[in-house]
Amino acid sequence: MDYERATEAIRTASHIGVGTCYCRHKMEHVHKACGNPLDNCMTFNSTACSLIKHGIARQVDVEEGMNLLQESLGHNLVQFGENVREQVAFICNCCGCCCEALLAAKRFALLSPIATTKLPARGGSRKL
Repeated sequence: MDYERATEAIRTASHIGVGTCYCRHKMEHVHKACGNPLDNCMTFNSTACSLIKHGIARQVDVEEGMNLLQESLGHNLVQFGENVREQVAFICNCCGCCCEALLAAKRFALLSPIATTKLPARGGSRKL
């Protein structure tokens, strides 16, 4: 996810929740975790509201969300979110050594499982 899309998700969210990075937390249990921050996976809007309500995430404001994004960039973490046009529900701040998605991409790189493209204008078509 590019910086512009990540900051837009943070700035426009009705609710922002921050929780523990699942991948780095899991790697801690097998003594393979890196030193990157654990408390930086963000959820937005109704997803955040539900996770905050159930004590899985803590609520933060836009300023803290932006600070967490900057901190993640300072650690060379990759912003990873779901592939949607509107209303991003989460942004993970991933490292190449713990993140399951990035590890899978590296593992299967020869098969080219990931293709990126610019989103077409509304109503346009996209050829794959």
